[in-house]
Amino acid sequence: MSITESRPTTESTELDSLRAAITDYTSVLLGTLVERTLTAKQIGDAKCAEGRTQVRDPEREAAVLDRMVAENAEYPGSPLTEDQVRRFGQLIMDIASEAQVDHTGLQMGDESPVA
Repeated sequence: MSITESRPTTESTELDSLRAAITDYTSVLLGTLVERTLTAKQIGDAKCAEGRTQVRDPEREAAVLDRMVAENAEYPGSPLTEDQVRRFGQLIMDIASEAQVDHTGLQMGDESPVA
């Protein structure tokens, strides 16, 4: 190694390792989101089969968000706040609702429980 070449420091090696872990987690999250959205499209089909005309169910969405907040509280040392969990939950439900509308032609319906 020449004098002008830099050696990876322990810090940069650790940083690279942590970034690789984040990349892996992101890939898992994306794959899970894809599977969740495909399942949501099937739920849209089931709603159509039941004669429903709207995708949104504010009471159910509120219950899902409450469950997510409770689950987060069970993770020891979770750095996520209640607001962050609710925003994440709302985002993934919005994606699912949009997929159902696009797939089935159902109407969006009532607004979600989170402003």
